[in-house]
Amino acid sequence: SARAAHASAHASTHMPVNKRAREEPEEESIEKRLVNLIVRIGDRSIADLNSHLRGLAAALTAELPTSRTLIYDTILDCVRGLQPKAPIYGALCGLLAANPQGEPDGVVAADIVAQLGRELQEALDVHATFSIRAFCRFAIELANARVASVDSALALLETLLAVTAEPGVLPARAEWFACVVLDSLALGGEVFTRDAPERSAALLGAVRAYAATRGADALSAPALLLPYGGATRPGEVTEHFDALFALVEALSSDSYHWRSSLLLAPSRSFASELAALEPLPLPTVSVPAHTRGCTYPCLRRLRLCSEPAADGDGDAAMGDDGGGGGGGGG
Repeated sequence: SARAAHASAHASTHMPVNKRAREEPEEESIEKRLVNLIVRIGDRSIADLNSHLRGLAAALTAELPTSRTLIYDTILDCVRGLQPKAPIYGALCGLLAANPQGEPDGVVAADIVAQLGRELQEALDVHATFSIRAFCRFAIELANARVASVDSALALLETLLAVTAEPGVLPARAEWFACVVLDSLALGGEVFTRDAPERSAALLGAVRAYAATRGADALSAPALLLPYGGATRPGEVTEHFDALFALVEALSSDSYHWRSSLLLAPSRSFASELAALEPLPLPTVSVPAHTRGCTYPCLRRLRLCSEPAADGDGDAAMGDDGGGGGGGGG
């Protein structure tokens, strides 16, 4: 009957779809699984981080022969986009290099170090500040994991800090690169002072010397650049450099010895496994000169003051009282 025919047609259009027909190719499915494992490592809890890292390293090692480029690219993408997890990815690379399982000794470490060098130089060339900071952090974590040598990591930081001594350097440029150095020192200070005490002390001394000269310049910041928010008073504004410098000074003191429960250091837990690694030198990089259009962001919201407040209150008044922000990019 017509009713039966309609029911049959309706049923045929609502039959369950064959799952096999919509399954992704096996190769693509494996690639997605690997990417997800790398991206999500350390997301849920750090309580079992060591066992998770060992498991992930074993899984990635098994896939290196067929997915080497994907694995390296994903790790570098995560280093760039998930910067607080740089210590995790540094330790992961250490475990990959320490347990090659069929790979020639040193190949994994050499691949990672070489790719990092290319990515960092490219970021410096195009002035990608977000990537520069991320890759510098990763370089330090590779040194912590004995994938990269401590001397080459310190040489990288020395190259960045040399920007502060450029003739006629913009204050914002000098301060931004100094902040990258401080950020890296907080992560690698323990290994630096243990393996290269004289060189690390010299670097820290150079940072302190810059901080001393910068202190006088900070008072003459133009009132045109003001801290955001009418309720903010000059004493409540902390520059990014000042905050990082205070952190590094605290960590380097006898009270901390470069250790803090707030800083992830998974490589420390794998010291025995990483001890057999022969650290490789990081590729030498160069910092291009400042060009028009380069900006040097600081972690504080700034705005332009079009005209002083008529009643002497508000942001403009704070700027006249010394609350102006340091010269810098947006």
